[in-house]
Amino acid sequence: MNQFMVEMKLPITISSDLYQLIPSQRAQINRLLARGVILSYSLSSDRKKIWSVISARSEAEVIKIINTFPII
Repeated sequence: MNQFMVEMKLPITISSDLYQLIPSQRAQINRLLARGVILSYSLSSDRKKIWSVISARSEAEVIKIINTFPII
């Protein structure tokens, strides 16, 4: 397995629709952390970026994993 560092940008203004997705996002991240798929997950202090280290065979697999996130 390879490790990929992923940086995701979040919208400057969080809409109520996006805000409602946070609990399901956190649950999905926790599942992937427990399985060892996500090795680390950090939100910037200004809440504009997320950094994550993902264990996967390829970039294509990383994209599939990211597409399981409710907030994408």
